[in-house]
Amino acid sequence: PLAHRIERWVPDAAQAELRRVEAFSELHGGRSSGIAQLPLSSAGSSLVKALQRGVPVINDFPADEPGSPAAAAVGIGATALVAIPVVWEDAVVEVGALYL
Repeated sequence: PLAHRIERWVPDAAQAELRRVEAFSELHGGRSSGIAQLPLSSAGSSLVKALQRGVPVINDFPADEPGSPAAAAVGIGATALVAIPVVWEDAVVEVGALYL
């Protein structure tokens, strides 16, 4: 597989946080149903940067991410994280996370 884990994150209605709505890892147990939130005020978050800037963000040290992305990266031994914004009608509507 291209990535060890793939996640979808969407902003909540109040635009205060990102919520993980889906996670999948072919190598580590398939679909994960665990819910996670990430405040948009999280400094250093690649996912938040991708949402706010509208451009992909690469982090070569995913264990340094705040919150559950760091836990996911450490849990699967990821050495990089790529956050990819999904744009719809000139707005970022979600962020895809690839753990490499």
